[in-house]
Amino acid sequence: MHHGAIGPVLLGWLGGPLLAGTFDYGPANPAQGVPFTYALLKLLQQDQPMDVSIIGASGDCGREIVSQLVALGALMPTERLQLVGRAEGRSGQILYGLCSDLNDAYAEKAPVLDVALAPEDIVADVIVMAAGATVGGEVTSRSQLAAANLPIFESYAQAIARYGYGHEVVIIVTNPVELAVEVFSRHLGRHRVIGVGAYSD
Repeated sequence: MHHGAIGPVLLGWLGGPLLAGTFDYGPANPAQGVPFTYALLKLLQQDQPMDVSIIGASGDCGREIVSQLVALGALMPTERLQLVGRAEGRSGQILYGLCSDLNDAYAEKAPVLDVALAPEDIVADVIVMAAGATVGGEVTSRSQLAAANLPIFESYAQAIARYGYGHEVVIIVTNPVELAVEVFSRHLGRHRVIGVGAYSD
């Protein structure tokens, strides 16, 4: 954990005060994967070392972010990429398998890969919130999506506030983004929360 490093890095990268809300990263270089990962790569390519946690790393979006960060060499081998999932179900099995595959494929440049299966075990400077339900199946509206994901937002926000180091920055990917930003900002402070917009797709 690199205490105090994240604030100056983020302020320098954004070129101004960091405020909670939706932040559009702009078009990505197609050769560098999805726009969100490209933007996060820009953030990570600074002089300051940092550790990253991906909440929901066993889901489609979370797995893509993890894979892109490792493939692009966004983190140094001495830095940590933490894959966060759930203790129940197949989440842990998926994450340990993903760690094994990434270590095999990128042995020379992979960061330290770590699995956490409880919110209180999250340790990072930058935390990407990609966990939660998506529209589909029984969830057919934004209000249903909000009802399904609100307890998840509260659980992780409370754990980070209680067990964290007080400087973590949370990047929200999960929808509804506005609801997640409100919940995390209430627990952590709005200066530590970024909600990504349409360019995350």
